[in-house]
Amino acid sequence: MTMADPDQIAFAADALQNDAAVWDEVGEKLTTAANAVIGLRSSDAVFCWKGDALFASYGTVVDAVSAYLQDGSATATAGATELRNVREMYIRNEEDNVSTTTGLWEAQY
Repeated sequence: MTMADPDQIAFAADALQNDAAVWDEVGEKLTTAANAVIGLRSSDAVFCWKGDALFASYGTVVDAVSAYLQDGSATATAGATELRNVREMYIRNEEDNVSTTTGLWEAQY
């Protein structure tokens, strides 16, 4: 087993952190979009001339689009969290490997 050098570890950890930040941003934008869609809800008065069926259909579409956006936001946020978990596990494993192998090479008197 070859160990990564400190620069490789830092580069990999930074890459995982940067990717997590991207997915956080995606999640935030999807939440903003979901909230904007919810804001598109209208009152019955707007649709009174078209009937209750159109109002119900419109509400169903608004709810569905908002739910998809909220699900996407939750998925993106969970992905960011998982990337951070992988980053921490990677760093922890490297630190454990270094401390384990360091003792193997010490001279025994």
